[in-house]
Amino acid sequence: MNWLLIGVVLIALFFLFKSKEVKHRVMSILIIVLVLFFIVSFSQVVSKVGNIGTFDGLLGASKMYFLWLKTVFGNVGHLTGNAIKLDWSANLTNLSR
Repeated sequence: MNWLLIGVVLIALFFLFKSKEVKHRVMSILIIVLVLFFIVSFSQVVSKVGNIGTFDGLLGASKMYFLWLKTVFGNVGHLTGNAIKLDWSANLTNLSR
């Protein structure tokens, strides 16, 4: 897993330094962050599951990973929804003093 991570980082850095325009650099950084997030998070799930050398182990790790990912995105959605529901207007009685 470490060699895969090092390879992805090196390839990403190569593309990052080869890009000339700012929008290409921003997109490269976004892709690098997403790929690193998926690699690190999947390796964490695999460390909890154990053996992914068998088909059943790989299937179990994939199920656990995608359930965890669904929960993360669901929590972000709930957090965003609750933040939108808050009253963000200023308290005008305190400002007039």
